[in-house]
Amino acid sequence: MKPDSRKKLEIKASIAEPSAAWPRRTALLCLIGFLALTFWGALAGPSDVGGKKDIKVYTANAYVGALIEAPLALDPSDPNYVMNLLLSVTQVYTQIVASDPPARMAALAEEIAAQRPDIAGLEELYTIRVAADVAGQPGDFGVVYDYLELLTNALAATGAHYAVAVLSTESDIAMPMIASLDPVRLAWGRITDHEAILVRADLPPGHLQISNPQTGRFAEYLRVPVGDQIIAIHRGWCSVDVFTRGERFRVICAHPHDESAPEIQREEVIELVSEVANVAMPVLLIGDMNSDPFNRNGTDSYALFPAAGFQDTWVTLHPDDLEGGLTWGHDPALSDPTEPFVYRLDYIFYRGDEFTPTSVEVLDPRIHATQPPLWPSDHKAVTATFSLGKAKSPMPHRPLAR
Repeated sequence: MKPDSRKKLEIKASIAEPSAAWPRRTALLCLIGFLALTFWGALAGPSDVGGKKDIKVYTANAYVGALIEAPLALDPSDPNYVMNLLLSVTQVYTQIVASDPPARMAALAEEIAAQRPDIAGLEELYTIRVAADVAGQPGDFGVVYDYLELLTNALAATGAHYAVAVLSTESDIAMPMIASLDPVRLAWGRITDHEAILVRADLPPGHLQISNPQTGRFAEYLRVPVGDQIIAIHRGWCSVDVFTRGERFRVICAHPHDESAPEIQREEVIELVSEVANVAMPVLLIGDMNSDPFNRNGTDSYALFPAAGFQDTWVTLHPDDLEGGLTWGHDPALSDPTEPFVYRLDYIFYRGDEFTPTSVEVLDPRIHATQPPLWPSDHKAVTATFSLGKAKSPMPHRPLAR
């Protein structure tokens, strides 16, 4: 294949509409989960003051399994661009397969089952699909990995009962790659990014009532030239309202852009705290926020959370270890046990006197002793427990300082 064959191939990256992006079984899973939660909660009316005395929350970045930004960083003006793009997308797909998504999602499921959080927010729950190339365009896509389905099936296998309360769709991108070299045959890889909130489905009626599922994309997004098109890289959030023991609050799971786009990340966080989370009820705000408290990754968005009245559970409970609780640092291949953790990017924030944090823990389960993947993600997960009810003496707001 000649490097200057861009016009002959007419290969274009494409973005699918989110409504068409969901595999039917995933959409059905989400609908069944929410209907089950709605019916279960309806058995006890809003006046029911029973329920849990505390609430346990969990958040984890499930990790796609490769540095998917690599193809987007290529220079379209390079005369070898088409070949470089094909090779880069092929490498990303190969790395995703090598990361063993089924084993990684099973490890996350085992961790969730062991922790038994009432509410779990997960980011980067990707759907990976492949299609044959038909005259420079993708044919019908088939699902290779559905991370949410892998996770929920693995949870069921452990005996843990969770339902999908809400599922959001963020970016949905298709790009060409090499299927074989002899003979030369192209294919298309497609990745769709999701966030989800899972809720325990094994509690007595009325103990954890879920309502008002919402999803959204941030207004700001990353625009990347790929070939003769501009690809939109979206990030977003999802949320549900929770009612238990006479307390009603909102849980929001969010995933702003990383440090490669600090200005966009800052605008997304401003929108998150000033619009999405600007509600009258108490809020638990969880997820991979991609900003370190001490700007160690070159972003300063973290400061916007305490400025908006959100308290950091780690800071509240570990005032003598403010630089601890690191959650990011595994290598992209999940293969190097010597790679140090360097940033704290994953959080459980809270706002409202109804929440009194009693514990917070950073989790990093091992899958294999020596054979990659050693861990389920390049991030550690975070879990925290809160007692519910107006505290007689609210937890002090601790300033973040070394």
